[in-house]
Amino acid sequence: MLAMVVSSSCRNKRDHKADAIATKMNGLYIFIKNTPVTPYDVLGSIDTKWYDRLLKLDEQSILSIIGNIKNTVGFNGNLVTTIEEVEQKYPTADGIIFDDTMSNCDVIKFKN
Repeated sequence: MLAMVVSSSCRNKRDHKADAIATKMNGLYIFIKNTPVTPYDVLGSIDTKWYDRLLKLDEQSILSIIGNIKNTVGFNGNLVTTIEEVEQKYPTADGIIFDDTMSNCDVIKFKN
């Protein structure tokens, strides 16, 4: 599966220098600030405003907060949390496309 970063200057022609292999985590292709070349359908969207997840920590004990704070504020921990949410809500998904602000992602299924 190849992913291609599409800039405004190359929308009508393929720039092979921009081709890349998408990272795959837990069986999902991850696209950050790029989109797949393969046609796809959007299954839904997930709100990934990770700072909102910090607010949920107040419901936990202080020991749990200390244990979870690293995952809550770190990129990798939040990526894993988002992937887990996608797997629960969209079990047939093939990938995730994050928007420019990383505050939302589209969950996709590749067309056959």
